[in-house]
Amino acid sequence: PRAAVLVVRAVPAERSLFQLLRDPGGEAVAGDSKLWFAVGRLVGTLSARRFAWCDVSAKHLYPRRIDDGWQLFLIDVERMASPGECDDVGAFRTLLQTLPIVPQPAAVAAMADGFLAAGGAGPINAVVIAALASHAFSRKPAIPDDYWMLRPAEMVNDRGLIARSNWRESLAEAGLGDMDAIFRFDRGQSLGKPGLPAHRRRDRVVLGDRVLYLKRYRPSLWRRISRSLAMERYGSEAADEWHALYRLAYGGIPVPEPVLLGESSRKAAARSAVGLAELPDAQSLERWLPRVGRTLSPAQRRELLRRLAEFVAHFHSLGTVHRDLYLCHIFIRWSGAVPIFWLIDLARVFRPVRWRRRRWVVKDLSQLRYSLGEMVSEGEWLDFLAHYAVGESTAQLANHVASKVRSIARHAASRRKRLGTP
Repeated sequence: PRAAVLVVRAVPAERSLFQLLRDPGGEAVAGDSKLWFAVGRLVGTLSARRFAWCDVSAKHLYPRRIDDGWQLFLIDVERMASPGECDDVGAFRTLLQTLPIVPQPAAVAAMADGFLAAGGAGPINAVVIAALASHAFSRKPAIPDDYWMLRPAEMVNDRGLIARSNWRESLAEAGLGDMDAIFRFDRGQSLGKPGLPAHRRRDRVVLGDRVLYLKRYRPSLWRRISRSLAMERYGSEAADEWHALYRLAYGGIPVPEPVLLGESSRKAAARSAVGLAELPDAQSLERWLPRVGRTLSPAQRRELLRRLAEFVAHFHSLGTVHRDLYLCHIFIRWSGAVPIFWLIDLARVFRPVRWRRRRWVVKDLSQLRYSLGEMVSEGEWLDFLAHYAVGESTAQLANHVASKVRSIARHAASRRKRLGTP
């Protein structure tokens, strides 16, 4: 069908697990082992019944108190799949990473008990899950105090354009109130560069005291057909980025604030647009490192690389890969002495199936290593990998990355020659 509608009854619970733990009184709820047992039992039940929960988030889980504990309800289950796309350990770990608190060891143990009680896995797997969850939380990236996810805003759907309510007035004043107006708009600063696909346009738009980055897509018929045949994730490249922004934000990765999404149709959209807010007081590592990196002391460089390694490790621990993980797509902003990293250009982010995941992880790390170039010594890079893969042997990983870096260098040289760029 070209269009379809599904109407579901609201779950009999008022707040998500995320809201319940963040609201006043959340500390008392966080100390309730019965709640965590119920969470583990839910994940274990899904596992035992051969379901894979790929859109794991504490915001998709609604608890309700009952006489002997808690009853849990799931929402947004359209990506519930059969095992293969995502695994139990990854689901458990990702769920914990989307919580607004750090659960105590007793809570993690209660979840493992609930998981086992539901028949989700053997004892060894439950211990592994608990250990992974605890370790992942110790490496969760820093989040800025003024992060947009901490300032909830409603989504308004007006004439096919979805926009955050706190931006509607600014968008209307700039004449960006509908899709036709967005594609007529020509008052922004073009951010085109050699090699950028012809069907895609990027502009920087000043809206009073705020800045919007507007990405517009008008794919060719062939591109729309190929995306449709490949069953691309959300129908358009703009929607891919929109959903990736929220998915990573729920997982604790700082990303730009999503402002608007528009599509001319849901599947293989002929036109689509996505708008993102400019990152506050942040610079790309591509610009920041050459200017500041060499002025840092050895201890400061090690600390910076350790935090960057943990940031990338946390991103990959969500089951996601970037496919363009160069320094220009990682931004840095300081909160006192703590660096906060941000990830941008997320249209190609996806979750590979388990048996192909290693290949994509190596590609991400290789792109990062290539863009670091001589700014980081080989010894510093090996230290980075040691922090990235704690407790694992990094020799084989380092060899795979080195081989892929050489391939990227050859491809980059060929591309520069073709485009006539230095």
